[in-house]
Amino acid sequence: MKIDQSILSAVPELVEVARSSKKNSPPPFILRHTLYFLPLLVVISIAILILSYIIPRLYKLVRKLFTSKRYQPIALADDDEDVDGSELPPTPVTMPSGGFMSDFRAHIRSMKEYGSVLFGFEVLRTLCLGALLGLSVYAAIQAESPDKKSSMGLLENGVEDMAKHWGKKHGEKKHHKGKHNKSTLDEYSSLEWGEFGVCGFYTYTLIISFLLLTLRPATPLRRHLITHLDILLLLGFALYAYRDIWPLCTFNLVPADIANAITWSRVALLSVVAVVIPLIRPRTYIPVDPANPTPEEDIHPEQTAPLLFYVFFEFMTGLVLRAWKSPALPYEQLHPLADYDRAEYLYKQHMTELDPIRRRERGLKDRNLVISLAVVFKKEIIIVAVTAALSAIAELSGSVGINQLLSYLETDGKGHTIKPFVWVLFLFLGPTLGSLFIQFYIFTTTRALVRSEALLTQLLFDHALRLRMKDSVDDEDEEKPETIKDALPAINVEEVVDLPPGVPTENLVNTDDSNDSTEVGSSSGSNQDKNAEQQAVDRKAAADDEANKTKGQGLAGKINVLMASDIESVIEGRDLALIFVYTPIQFALCVVLLYKILSWSSFIGMIVMAATLPAPGLLTKMSADVQRKRMSATDSRVDTITEAIGALRIIKMFGWENRIKQRVAAKREDELDLLWKRRLLELATNLLNIILPVLTMTVTFAMYTLVQKRQLTAAKGENLKLIQKLIIL
Repeated sequence: MKIDQSILSAVPELVEVARSSKKNSPPPFILRHTLYFLPLLVVISIAILILSYIIPRLYKLVRKLFTSKRYQPIALADDDEDVDGSELPPTPVTMPSGGFMSDFRAHIRSMKEYGSVLFGFEVLRTLCLGALLGLSVYAAIQAESPDKKSSMGLLENGVEDMAKHWGKKHGEKKHHKGKHNKSTLDEYSSLEWGEFGVCGFYTYTLIISFLLLTLRPATPLRRHLITHLDILLLLGFALYAYRDIWPLCTFNLVPADIANAITWSRVALLSVVAVVIPLIRPRTYIPVDPANPTPEEDIHPEQTAPLLFYVFFEFMTGLVLRAWKSPALPYEQLHPLADYDRAEYLYKQHMTELDPIRRRERGLKDRNLVISLAVVFKKEIIIVAVTAALSAIAELSGSVGINQLLSYLETDGKGHTIKPFVWVLFLFLGPTLGSLFIQFYIFTTTRALVRSEALLTQLLFDHALRLRMKDSVDDEDEEKPETIKDALPAINVEEVVDLPPGVPTENLVNTDDSNDSTEVGSSSGSNQDKNAEQQAVDRKAAADDEANKTKGQGLAGKINVLMASDIESVIEGRDLALIFVYTPIQFALCVVLLYKILSWSSFIGMIVMAATLPAPGLLTKMSADVQRKRMSATDSRVDTITEAIGALRIIKMFGWENRIKQRVAAKREDELDLLWKRRLLELATNLLNIILPVLTMTVTFAMYTLVQKRQLTAAKGENLKLIQKLIIL
């Protein structure tokens, strides 16, 4: 049989076309095969468990060996009775075994005490892991016969197998008998060892799941094992999502595993045990003080709510419904306070870090209050930083999705490797996840704010109880007593002389030497009538002078100002994560996206933005200066009111009500004037934030269309949001 030479000459070209159009599986990274990560995770988990058991005991042993021994006092004969009468810790009693079934039923009853739903989920996860182990063993057995794959020949590989066939006919060297192709052997070995690793991974997780069924809830070992199991299964699900789910979202990749019932059954079961069960499984209540646990009826629903319900605040649904049905919700129907939010626990846990007196007693150096608060709330700071970063990324995913979707529609899919439904999901998941992250950020910062306010208030009260009241606490006032004397109103007391009848009153000495003096006793009213206007003007000027004097605050006034304003000013720093984490990440992402879409025209827009940046900065600086002056005026007003209340009887006795009222009114007027200036500056800043993005967008698009001579399409026009966000940042 003769073959046309034109067909033979066309075979290499057909082979090249077939190879170029052939889809590949996701490439491995770091390791030779992606399935090798699963046994590696098992080894890491075992190592962590062993180290968590050895390190604390090794630390105690080293500390016991190298710590100097202290001599214990010798008990005297009189102390024997006390020693004998002291209460010894009870010896744990081992319950007698009633047989396997009896012990098993007793254990199930003890598990049900902590929730039948929790026990049911643990049983379900154990069954799913057993099924995954069986499917993995079956998949490993199926991976032992690569001959079936090569026997498909022409049916699967088409033109490529035909090229190999014709290549052998035209003088290619044949393989020696009894030797396999090296690439086929390597591929077979990687797949086989990978499936063995998967079997080992599911065996390890199944053993941990069985241990969780046998261990009593709320024990430290159980908590560690639950954390290990959840993390291991989640990482395993992420690996299979990369191998088999991600290729379905692209045009140029195929799943790494064979698309059959075994593969998709494993993926479905793994998604249940790794994602669904941890999200809807109730959490076990763990008391912060094991010696004083909260009664079951007083446990806050937040402490036992599943993770999914915790994120969406579903545990508040019952309270909201009760409030909606009743005209006035009584205090008794509110949720009880969680034990980790109680003031007593916060005081015992953190006051040693915040109180400088206690730090000195412990031999520690004094440090700034902000640093102490950061140490106390280090966990909250990490959570806030992570949620701020994730929120910054998620908020931009909507802009990226609409840009890529419009670009896909413009080019009819040419040059795109990701399917359009992925960008549609971006439009939904991006804002949704961004809202979830920012709401969790607000929840965490608000909780830290309330806790820090409670701690600072207790710290202030503790410090106030250590102080001794004095007439003045300012060193400047002690050095210059005449300033205090000048600040106080002058008092002239006229002596009332009882004259016998018939003696003229002109003989009395006129003591009204000053218009600023306060007269007490009987005096003539004619002089007051003549100088009424002049006295009012002088008193107004004196009140204005007093309003400008903000020094010399009393101790009580300082304490009140600290509690009323300064504590709030300290805890307002909760949004620093938005400045140092959220803003830089969004700024960098906006710059990168704008450059990829608008080329160098985006740099022109950023130059214009940088040129106009000093204007909002100047207004912000002026607003900060005005705010600082307003706070000083507020401190002075509060101090004046506090002193007036403390000396209320003296004021009433001498008739100083009008003078005190004028003094407070003048200080309040200065405070309102500064507040009005600050509002005007904020309004100007808001107007600039609206005008500057429009100016920057106009310059950027003008450069892109008029100078670069490029067409402004719908996908590129979507950059308006990015530019506006960049200006706001």
